[in-house]
Amino acid sequence: MLRLVHRRFVWNGTNYILEAVDERLPILSAQPIKNRNIILQPLIEAVNIEPYLSKTEFVIVGGEYGINARPLCYEWVLDIREQCVKANVDFEFRQCATNFIKDGKEYTLAYNQLGKQAKAVGIDFKT
Repeated sequence: MLRLVHRRFVWNGTNYILEAVDERLPILSAQPIKNRNIILQPLIEAVNIEPYLSKTEFVIVGGEYGINARPLCYEWVLDIREQCVKANVDFEFRQCATNFIKDGKEYTLAYNQLGKQAKAVGIDFKT
C-alpha cells in the first residue's frame, strides 16, 4: 500500500484516471495528511466522487485539448460541482475542452479560449 509522509504545508492529491478512480481515491482518503485535492483533468466521463469528498479540500475539473481531444460534457462538470457544494468542498472549473458539449450543442474551442470560457461561466465554488 502506498504510504505518504505527512507534511503540514504539503498538498497531496491524485489525478483522475478513468480505470482507477475507485482504486486511487480510497488510497488518498486513507492517508494521514492534512491537505487533499482531487484533479479531474481531463474529465472524459461522468464520475461520482461523493464518497471521497469528506476528507478533500479542493477539486479541480478540466477538459482535454488538442486535435484528438476527447469531448467534455458540461453536465458532467455541473454534476461534480454539485457534489462539491453538497460536501462544502472548494471547486474550480479550470478549463473547457477543445471539444466541448453544452446544452446538446458541440463546440470546438481554440487552446487560448479553454481557460477563458471556463471562467466565463462563473461556477467556481469557494467555501
